[in-house]
Amino acid sequence: MSISPLNPTVQFGGTQQFTTTAFDAGSHNVTSVFPRTFSSSNSSVGTISSTGLFTAHGCGTTNVRVDYTVLPPDVHSVRAGPRSHSASPTAS
Repeated sequence: MSISPLNPTVQFGGTQQFTTTAFDAGSHNVTSVFPRTFSSSNSSVGTISSTGLFTAHGCGTTNVRVDYTVLPPDVHSVRAGPRSHSASPTAS
């Protein structure tokens, strides 16, 4: 099984779509055959929907986990950072 992207950084308030691919012992793609669930180890940093859409709620690091009913879980780290700011110079 694989999850993509690996270890992304998501800005506070931003989102990241995760995708998964799963293969059985015979190397057959079973991604759409078996149900999967996503979870986040720290919901104050971010949550992930049943479709794999991660939303960053705070700064820090959380682990995103995907479970298929018949395969071992896959876990990857997500870092949520502050919102980027830009300022334009003003004429005096």
